[in-house]
Amino acid sequence: MALMRVVAICAVAVLAAGCLGNDAEGDLAAPSGEANGSPGASTIGGATTSGTAAPTASITPRPTLRPIPLGDGPFRSPQKRMTGEVLAFVNYGDLNTVLPMLEYETLSTIAYFSVSLLRSGRLDKRGPAWAGWTGSTMDKLIERAHRKGTRVVLTAERFAWSSAGATEARALLGSATARRTAAREIAAAVDERGVDGVNIDFEPIPSGQSENFVTFVRLVRKALDAKRRGYQLTYSATGHIANYDVASLARKGAADAVYIMGYQYRGAWSKEAGSVAPLGGPGYDVTDTVDEYLERTTAGKVILGAPLYGWSWLTTGPGLHARTRGGSAAVFYRDAVKMAGRTKPGYDKVEQVAWISYRSGSNWRQLYYDDARGIRAKFSLVKQRQLAGVGLWALGFEGSEGPAIFDLLRDSFVQK
Repeated sequence: MALMRVVAICAVAVLAAGCLGNDAEGDLAAPSGEANGSPGASTIGGATTSGTAAPTASITPRPTLRPIPLGDGPFRSPQKRMTGEVLAFVNYGDLNTVLPMLEYETLSTIAYFSVSLLRSGRLDKRGPAWAGWTGSTMDKLIERAHRKGTRVVLTAERFAWSSAGATEARALLGSATARRTAAREIAAAVDERGVDGVNIDFEPIPSGQSENFVTFVRLVRKALDAKRRGYQLTYSATGHIANYDVASLARKGAADAVYIMGYQYRGAWSKEAGSVAPLGGPGYDVTDTVDEYLERTTAGKVILGAPLYGWSWLTTGPGLHARTRGGSAAVFYRDAVKMAGRTKPGYDKVEQVAWISYRSGSNWRQLYYDDARGIRAKFSLVKQRQLAGVGLWALGFEGSEGPAIFDLLRDSFVQK
């Protein structure tokens, strides 16, 4: 099968706060704009991601903010009744919206997204992402999550989708000093905040930096263990394995698991409309991705990420997988559900995705998104392959449809 096209788009950070085009205003109208590609400083909270961070005081630990007690391994809390890991990302810009809606009994880990790493290895403490991480809303999330036995982790990211980003990533990974600095900064941030670990999100890994990334992850593990043994350590990786040395990253002294970004297989570049996370089909799909990872590591070290968003295109006609004509936009799950409620959606049993075709003025448009049936199909794949669990990108995209998402999680991953 042809491998998934590697495109200049951040597979996790696409759809970070402010990145989405709105495809659900008023009637079934055309999007107001296309989703951005590689999100840089303007889309990740407005904070630059190069240079040296300004000095920032350490976090004052709160007495109630301490890691939850260790369970049976990095993904098990003593008080949880879960049959698998559920790792859910929350964008820093969505904290206030998401906080009152969370159903912690369905979530084993919440990942705060995200704080950037600079080329020096320092965490970027100048912008709103760090302010959110150290703020009072995050205090409440950590306290409530820990009360329910849900872990909270920091996401530390360094994106390399643009040439400038790749230069920064190479500078960080290629420097032994920067790698050590980054490991120390991450461990200190986790320890001082009283949380439970970190997700490392380097995407993609620049050419020639695969071994250095493994070294870096091992340094993070060592730095975390020096603070407290038992901290959770995962890393995010694209559907196309590329420069991720999955086998080495799974060995003792490295990561507990890989979070596969099982989405963005289609986007603005696509010639044919369809799922951003197809489970099947003639091209490279999510099932192919899982099987490729399982050739390199064990199932218990794999978490499959699922998207809470879909994609819309202008198309040449109303038929399934019609040719696209540009005018594409990402669509939040909450908006996709509203749009589907105004017409009769179809379901593609091959890709396991809901879809609708509709008129926008004189044009045809199509929207594809994972409805409840599609989400359950991905959960079934996780169970069939006996993976560690599932991930969600990202809480906040579901809006008022949140209870339905939490019910799906409860049915699949919480003991009756």
